[in-house]
Amino acid sequence: MGTYRKSTAAVLAVFSSLCLFCGCSAGLSPDGIVTEEILTETVIVSETQNIIRSSPSVYSNNGDESVYTPEPFSSYTFEYYDGAEKYMTTISTDSTGDVFNIILEDSSFGFSETTITPPDDYILNIPYSQQTASSVCTVIRNTIDDTPVPDILEFTFYLSNFEDESLSYTVKKYYAVRDGELCEIKLVSEDAAGTATEMEYCSDYTLFHTEPLVFMPTPVVNIDENRSLSADVYTYTFDPDAMTMTRQLIDSSYESNPLYYCYKTYAAADYIAKYFTKTSLNVTDYENYVEVPSVNSDNNEYFFKVDDPRFGTVEELKDFTRKFFTEKLVSDMFINAPQKYRDIDGVLHTIVGDGGYDFTLGKITITEIEESGNTITVHTKQEKFTPEGKFDTFIDGGDFVIERNPEDDSFVVTQYRFVY
Repeated sequence: MGTYRKSTAAVLAVFSSLCLFCGCSAGLSPDGIVTEEILTETVIVSETQNIIRSSPSVYSNNGDESVYTPEPFSSYTFEYYDGAEKYMTTISTDSTGDVFNIILEDSSFGFSETTITPPDDYILNIPYSQQTASSVCTVIRNTIDDTPVPDILEFTFYLSNFEDESLSYTVKKYYAVRDGELCEIKLVSEDAAGTATEMEYCSDYTLFHTEPLVFMPTPVVNIDENRSLSADVYTYTFDPDAMTMTRQLIDSSYESNPLYYCYKTYAAADYIAKYFTKTSLNVTDYENYVEVPSVNSDNNEYFFKVDDPRFGTVEELKDFTRKFFTEKLVSDMFINAPQKYRDIDGVLHTIVGDGGYDFTLGKITITEIEESGNTITVHTKQEKFTPEGKFDTFIDGGDFVIERNPEDDSFVVTQYRFVY
């Protein structure tokens, strides 16, 4: 999306978008599985933590102004499992707030201490208050099956050097316990030739837990000049003995790897569906708009010209969408989309804005794959968090059904859960 310019049109557009998109209270975190901006994308609190410390909240009580100052973060204690033993783990900061101190205590009351410092150009993710202490890190446990594997601690660091535009806003490091001590997990990137390169940190925004010892960043979706869509799938494989996580591009064809083929197709479907649920196609001209009376309210709607060389009209957008969704799903997408794509003077226009997100919904995990001829049914579960950001339970993530063409590994989606 282009940057808003300070104009009356922009203000009206934002107001209109907020009015029309207010019904979009939930988003696939992947926030659903796989959005590039995703399934929260744990995760929910630690990745959305605002590191800019705001002023204390001020509220009025019977005409008297009072200042509310939350209890600052001091420490967070939780249970850690190394695949065999459990430890009480406490995380706190030093007096300067530049270092995390971690204390492990085993069942025999023996303990070890470790310190964690941020990478160069980054700062610690310190929770805003003691009430949100659990957001200091993410504890990744094996929720795939009953295989006993070590928990992984994921620490997020925020950018402090904004002069270097090549740096990611957030990066992560991972830790696990070996022989009673907390150790940093070495990150390695392996190319197709098997050459390994050590990584200082992980800059992938979200890792989906796909197998007991395997994690997957959001698949990278690509569209070629013929508007054909594909997705590259990378995985991080954790080796508890070597204390390494190895990142590599994998073969995600159905014959070679049905699980990651299904994650890939889900990612591709979500890439398209987001333009009908979460956000509009690109708009750059905010000075010119078309005001249209709304059918459902007294507020007018403001349509802006879509700036996307792939789509000049509604029919071109529909033709592209039909390549990946059945005609019925395409019809439902255009009818229910808050963006309300329409041709005005023969040119594709949209209502700009982003839909709402339900931050209590987390990542999607594939639980089972059923095959019947060329029909593939993917069963999923989704993380559910409390309003405070603590993991609560798993809920049904809905079924994802595709018809696969075995000749070229292409697919058409026949069932998909649209969340508005």
